[in-house]
Amino acid sequence: NTGASVNWSHVWGGMTYSSFLLSSSIYNSYSFSEWAYPSPLPTIELTDDNQIEDITIQLNNISKLNSSHTLEFGFIYKRYLTKFISKPKFSAIERSLVPERGVLSSIYFQDKLNTDKPLNATIGFRVSNYDLTSDYYINPRASFTYAFTDWFTLKGSAGQYTQFMHRFSNNFTIGGKKFVWIQSNEQLKPVSSQQFDIGFQHENDYWTAGVSAYQRRYNNLLDFSRLVSPMHPYLALSEGSDQDNLLMGSGNSKGLELFLHKKSGPLHGWLSYTFGKIEHLFPDLNNGKPFLADHDRTHEFKAVTITSPGTWDITLSWIYSSGMPYTPKGRKLKSDESPYVLIYSIIPDSTERNTERLGAIHRIDLSITKHLEFLSTNMEIGFSIF
Repeated sequence: NTGASVNWSHVWGGMTYSSFLLSSSIYNSYSFSEWAYPSPLPTIELTDDNQIEDITIQLNNISKLNSSHTLEFGFIYKRYLTKFISKPKFSAIERSLVPERGVLSSIYFQDKLNTDKPLNATIGFRVSNYDLTSDYYINPRASFTYAFTDWFTLKGSAGQYTQFMHRFSNNFTIGGKKFVWIQSNEQLKPVSSQQFDIGFQHENDYWTAGVSAYQRRYNNLLDFSRLVSPMHPYLALSEGSDQDNLLMGSGNSKGLELFLHKKSGPLHGWLSYTFGKIEHLFPDLNNGKPFLADHDRTHEFKAVTITSPGTWDITLSWIYSSGMPYTPKGRKLKSDESPYVLIYSIIPDSTERNTERLGAIHRIDLSITKHLEFLSTNMEIGFSIF
């Protein structure tokens, strides 16, 4: 990954502030694998080259209207250039379906209400146009804090979000095809979500503690598990084949988060615990019933302890997480059904999706750092064990 940016800012008369950002980033992913079949079948070389270039032009403005209201507004222009090259090469028809250039233009407005009263709030919206779908997307958002006392606060937020990039991921472990980024278009609709959260927070000079509940709903989720190449989603949707049609569905995640942070003292750190559930619903999968998402984790606990005696920094962390769900049964694909799938490859069947769960995950990390000063230069020497 590489990136560069240029930033300019200016204060207009003390009440309005403007900033301009020009940035560019490039993501590259390259993988190579070789598969040898028994004679007389040939050896097959598979190469995946995925590149995304993101060019962003952003203008932000902040204007303090009065003692209570601060207006923020701006414009964002993003140009995505996506390249995917594979070997064996696919036909020119398949290549022409994969978008190489996408432009996302957005304007946003939000009003920050900040008074001496207990209630502070931010209300705004974003309007975006994506040229590959020729559609407009309106995303309203709001958040608030209500201070019952100086140390006890109620917080909440709600918003609509749209994601225009998809990460192609399937059940075949061929090279880097599990992590290929592709763009939305009229066939591959962008993912939309509605997010809500509310919680309480207690804070003083020594401790911060909080509890919050959240819920997120997703639409236009895509299931790539039956497709081998990142080019196939566009092909399947454009042809409308019943056998290779791309599965689309919805999702719902909800949970509870607890957080405790000790901010000072010779021994400080934080504890966090998350209880959650992520379900997907695809009419053509799991007999039309909801099933756990691949990244569902029922329990996740994190503990971090930090101490800094003298010129030393010592950090000890522990993570516990429930194992990921998986589908224990599948069906075998014969070699004559698809030229891109290995013999006896296993893919999940349409029933009983993600009914089992792997064992829990435990991880412990210990890092020790020594701060030194040598020839008027600050240096650090350290090591870690995990």
